[in-house]
Amino acid sequence: MYFFIFFQYFLSFLFNFDILAFKKLWIVKLKFQIIIFILFVAFLGCECVTKIDTPKIISPDDYANVIFVNSIVDRDIVTVESNKIPLLHKVHYAATENSYQKVYSGDSFFNLVDNNKSNLINIPVNLDKFTYSTIILYGRRYSIKAKILNDSIELLGATNALIRIVHTSIDAPEVQFRLKGKSDSTFNLKFQSNTHLFSIEPGEYSIDAVDMHNGEVISSSRVFNVKKSSIINAVLKGTINSLPDKPLIIDIISTVIE
Repeated sequence: MYFFIFFQYFLSFLFNFDILAFKKLWIVKLKFQIIIFILFVAFLGCECVTKIDTPKIISPDDYANVIFVNSIVDRDIVTVESNKIPLLHKVHYAATENSYQKVYSGDSFFNLVDNNKSNLINIPVNLDKFTYSTIILYGRRYSIKAKILNDSIELLGATNALIRIVHTSIDAPEVQFRLKGKSDSTFNLKFQSNTHLFSIEPGEYSIDAVDMHNGEVISSSRVFNVKKSSIINAVLKGTINSLPDKPLIIDIISTVIE
């Protein structure tokens, strides 16, 4: 303290220094240092907010149900990740059975990743609570698309099943699908189009895909057994000429609703 007073008078003697101005400057500097110290202590003691992309756990009353179908001709396995929940579900190109995955309802997106950890596509979705949907992934590596279809399970009873037919073959022409079994039906579909879910009786069925330009059968499904209370996605996938290792097939993907 005495040193400080002596220092003031020393400066005043040498340079005719204004002591009052010096005191004011020193007080302002001291206040500034005190404010910085208080802010620093407050920062150390705060409880920081978690990052916005922190995975959200699905609550029992806040989810939707989704089936993923992989029709991407040059990706045999893809993984679907979500920005809202820790979803990690490998979707195989060759799949005959599938089950619904619980996912976060509301506005979200699914991120599609291949086995090389390459990001393929981000799919924005808006799913209502407790709804059922089928998301069909199709195309090729640099032109992947997603078809989001509503599964109207209210049409499903204890003695019937539901089926839809989807055309995802990238180089197949317009096709007439002929459903044969307990009840016969025909549907004309172009690439990227589909039928609605319609009711059929349980039993054995098969489907032929006929080129509408020349009447030639270009693909036939296996004979498949339809169980009651099930949903069937019959998906035309593969190629006619583009990829020899991915021939045209009608994939029958069955899901039983418990």
